[in-house]
Amino acid sequence: MKRIGLFIVNLLLITHTLQAQHPISGIIQEAETGLPIGNVQITSPGSAIGTTSNTDGSFLLTTDKNNIHLTFHHLSYKTLSRYIVLHSQEMDLGIIQLEKLPVNLDEINITGGMVTESNSPITISTLTGKEIQTQLGDQPLPLLMNSIPGIYSTRTGGGSGDAELSIRGFNQQNIGILLNGIPIGSVENGLVYWNNWLGLSHAIAEIQVQKGPGVSNAAINSVGGSLNIVTSNPKETPDYSLSYRVTSFGNQEISFSANSGIMENGWNVAFYGSYLHGDGYIDATNVSAWSYFLTLNKQLNAKNKLTITLLGTPEIHGQR
Repeated sequence: MKRIGLFIVNLLLITHTLQAQHPISGIIQEAETGLPIGNVQITSPGSAIGTTSNTDGSFLLTTDKNNIHLTFHHLSYKTLSRYIVLHSQEMDLGIIQLEKLPVNLDEINITGGMVTESNSPITISTLTGKEIQTQLGDQPLPLLMNSIPGIYSTRTGGGSGDAELSIRGFNQQNIGILLNGIPIGSVENGLVYWNNWLGLSHAIAEIQVQKGPGVSNAAINSVGGSLNIVTSNPKETPDYSLSYRVTSFGNQEISFSANSGIMENGWNVAFYGSYLHGDGYIDATNVSAWSYFLTLNKQLNAKNKLTITLLGTPEIHGQR
């Protein structure tokens, strides 16, 4: 008889405990569109009560209190707080609407198109302006890249500046070639006529070669790889130079460069010009080529910068 009495008392206690749990449910939606919001954190400050809304916006939590303070939090929406008084065993809060929270992001200034080799999963090789000046000589620009594994270049037509480039067996039609991030290949077939860029080597700050399929905002076919040529920026201090070069087969080049530094009006101007002429290293490879490179730069304010670049190479050359 005593055991039966204890069993009844325990049963009453369990029943009372179960009855003290109050389920609270509802559906969370976006205020503007009415779309359900998932992953909303529903918590009660100062207690361990909490849950997360499902993908359809629904949620369910239980409490043993007759009134409760709930907070609805999501990273993209304004936090909502509600004080709830439970008038029944179960309570459906219905639709709860959250307002979108505007997220202001800082501006990103892109001043170059080079990739950091240590942080890139792709194979990258970089040639500096100093390496180009000391090693190029009278060669077409692509021939300098023969020192990079996986790259092959050769003269085509035999004239000054005529060359062809391939990366891992892919010819120029399957290589993205860019100047300061802008494609310079033919819109018809993607080819680059390197003789049109005679004298450009003196204005180059870096050349970066990426092997394998590349990603670019421009519409280029970079299945074999990408080659990005970055020109020099104006210097902060004035600088002037005059140089003369002559090859063993008679080609001569005279060049002049000037840099104004930052002037009182805030502008910075850099100019490079050259003239190349000669009979060439073999019959019918004569050349007469001018080249110019002009860049103007001004920092308008803390957020805006203006850069104007003008370059060209009017030339006449022979081919064998």
